Amino acid sequence: MTATNPIADWLLECTEANSNTWTQIGEKREVRESGYETTYKNADSWLYANFLQWCSRANKTPLAIRRFRELLIQTCVTLKISVLESRRSTGIGLTGIRIKKRD
Repeated sequence: MTATNPIADWLLECTEANSNTWTQIGEKREVRESGYETTYKNADSWLYANFLQWCSRANKTPLAIRRFRELLIQTCVTLKISVLESRRSTGIGLTGIRIKKRD
């Protein structure tokens, strides 16, 4: 599955299941500095920004946010990760997964 679905790769590498955590899907906010790789604001806390950062580093083609959201939920179901999409004042997010903490 991971060979044809970059979201599955990213999910397994960069996220972990956590039924008590709501994580914002977020949006694409590029941070460009001359001579450095493009980074994404809130990549340590937003799912979409983290996915974009991972795509950049893994040399994968990123998905548009709408397609990302759809495939993310479908892939979680396939991988038996229980998630629930909900809207809060800060935006849309998922309860059930979070971004792994970097050591």
